[in-house]
Amino acid sequence: MIISIKDFVLTGKFGDISIGMNKDQVIDYLGEPYKITNYKNERFGLYYNGFRFLYSTTNKIYAITCQDFNDFFIEKPNTRVFALNDGVEVDTYFFTVSEPIKYKEIINRIKIENIKYKEHQDKFWDKIIFESGVEFLFNNWCEYPEDEDYDKNELELCGFRNFPIKEKI
Repeated sequence: MIISIKDFVLTGKFGDISIGMNKDQVIDYLGEPYKITNYKNERFGLYYNGFRFLYSTTNKIYAITCQDFNDFFIEKPNTRVFALNDGVEVDTYFFTVSEPIKYKEIINRIKIENIKYKEHQDKFWDKIIFESGVEFLFNNWCEYPEDEDYDKNELELCGFRNFPIKEKI
């Protein structure tokens, strides 16, 4: 099975997994996670090779995240496919996984595809936010802690997530 990051961006769904789904449905779909974390605040996470599916005591998924992007995705030279587990691959679509991807490269790709988005900046992140609520995150505080004139186009993708948001594009 192949899960598309483009479809995730457009729909907010990770394959057949969506926000509000029961955690057992995620396990049925993806298989056993390699790790289940208890964050001790009535929040938990299912881990699948870089992806987290966060849920609370209701057992409902409230977020789908992929952080530390470069630690997980840079594994196969010149490919767009990343193994999530033995039976599931992720078609990364927006980027090859052999090198860090920059902000400007993501913007160029989504403009070519005519995908609606908005840009947002706060003290930790430069973000690209899609209509689905999916956010691409670019860390702007570690590399440029004191330089207010940094070039966001050169920031590297750190991760992406679907934490449902109220504001729409």
